Amino acid sequence: MASGNRVILTDPKTLADINPAIEETQQELLAEVQESTSKNSLVWGTKRVTIQGDSIGTGPDQSCRTCVVSHTNTTVYVGSSDDGVPSALSFLLPTDTYLEIPVRNLNKLRFFGTAGEFVHILWRD
Repeated sequence: MASGNRVILTDPKTLADINPAIEETQQELLAEVQESTSKNSLVWGTKRVTIQGDSIGTGPDQSCRTCVVSHTNTTVYVGSSDDGVPSALSFLLPTDTYLEIPVRNLNKLRFFGTAGEFVHILWRD
C-alpha cells in the first residue's frame, strides 16, 4: 500500500516493494510490527474505582497483563491486596500523570484516599 513516497508494509509479501535506499529501516519496522502484534493483545478496557466511605477502593475482578492508573484527586495511595489494607504508608500515586502497574488482575489493587474520589484504570489483556 503506497502513501506518497512511503511504502507501508502490512504483509510480508510486500517486501518486494522495499526501496533499496531504506531497506534496512523498512525491514526493522516490519519486524517490530510483527513482534508487537504477536506479543500484544488487542483486548483492553477502562475501569473507574470509587474510594468508599472507609477510605478504601478496590479494583474490580478484571484479568489483565498490565494497567495504567491515573487520578486527578487530592492524595491517593495504592497498595496490593497481598499487603493488606492500604494506608498513608502505601505508595503515593502521582497526581495528573500515569503510573503503569504490572498486575494479573485489577482486584489485586487497593486504593486509599478521600471517600468519593475516583481512580481511573486503563488495562490490557
